[in-house]
Amino acid sequence: PTSSRDEMKQFGGSDLKSKDDLEKLQRMLVPNSRDGMYRNAGEKVEIDVLRSVDTQHFLDLATWSYHVDSEALERRLVEAGYVMLRHELNVRPGTVAYFIAVHPPTRKVVVSLRGTSSLEDILTDCCGRAVPLLEDTSLGTDSFRVEVKAAIPNIVMADSKDDEVEIVSGHERILLEDDDDEGDKFVRCHEGMLTAARNVLSIIGDFLRDYVQECNYRIVFCGHSLGAGTAVVAAQLLRSKYPELCTLGLDTKEQGIQVYAFAPPPVLDHDSAIAASSYCTSIVNGADAIPRCSVSNLLIALSVLSKVQSRLMEFDMYPTDPVRTIKFINMLSEGENGKPIMSALEFHQMIQTAQSEVALRRPQHLFVPGRVLLVYRPWTDG
Repeated sequence: PTSSRDEMKQFGGSDLKSKDDLEKLQRMLVPNSRDGMYRNAGEKVEIDVLRSVDTQHFLDLATWSYHVDSEALERRLVEAGYVMLRHELNVRPGTVAYFIAVHPPTRKVVVSLRGTSSLEDILTDCCGRAVPLLEDTSLGTDSFRVEVKAAIPNIVMADSKDDEVEIVSGHERILLEDDDDEGDKFVRCHEGMLTAARNVLSIIGDFLRDYVQECNYRIVFCGHSLGAGTAVVAAQLLRSKYPELCTLGLDTKEQGIQVYAFAPPPVLDHDSAIAASSYCTSIVNGADAIPRCSVSNLLIALSVLSKVQSRLMEFDMYPTDPVRTIKFINMLSEGENGKPIMSALEFHQMIQTAQSEVALRRPQHLFVPGRVLLVYRPWTDG
């Protein structure tokens, strides 16, 4: 069944007089809603931003982290002017593979972390609970909240006041509300990637600090997928432990620690993800599923599926017995020539309703961090 003419007129903003008009608008509805959402999500940037030398270079380095042959990796790094210092391949749940290399001409030390490549990595991915960022208690000390203030905040977001900006766990955190929905101001992150980041930094953290403090090098974390999420949390932990690394000096705004995250999963809470924009750039390719694997999106999907289930029950097609199952399969076999159980407008409104019911700042909801560059091809281009 199609939606009423009044509903279509309200959405289309024009006088829809014929069935053809209704069908035409319905064909346009889904692609335009997706494209419109992307267009309204942020400022449009030129594709050259994505093709910049730095972005392309660190994409290459993130890709090279998948090498399992250390000699082959070292040859590639030498050709690019790097000196490889370490290549770690021993992976267990709660760790990631990575390599460290330095580039003396630009005074950079790069930590490239590998994405999901094994069963152990999948187990780390699956530990997706949003946990408060607390100091590691492995030394037997009481856990306490990670929170430091920097002498000079790196960035002040638009429409905020100086006294509303503080660095919390390495972030220029904007106090959008007095408390989050659980009554505290903890930074929250992906549990598995927090564990992996701590394990990496337990080995290389002091080494990286010395490169910055003693040799005036910049640190660049990069990675893809699991490696991207771990890179973000590792940078967050390092900035929190050594706030003096947030900038190279009082006379410069250049970040001492930067992150290039390619297809990162949702890894930080709402406020922290936004506040990471001063040092983290995340690149998302089209409808890639990994950056959308979050609890909030799961809740939206479940809400929509529940409503679809109700509609199938109305049509006596919910496959709970052989008769209804055959009826359901017959409906699917009709394809585009069959009678839809709901219009495109109804489905679009269903998704909007489900989205409106999700509170973004709930502590268990995680997001893609930093400045997010979304690359997509508009559906309306054909």
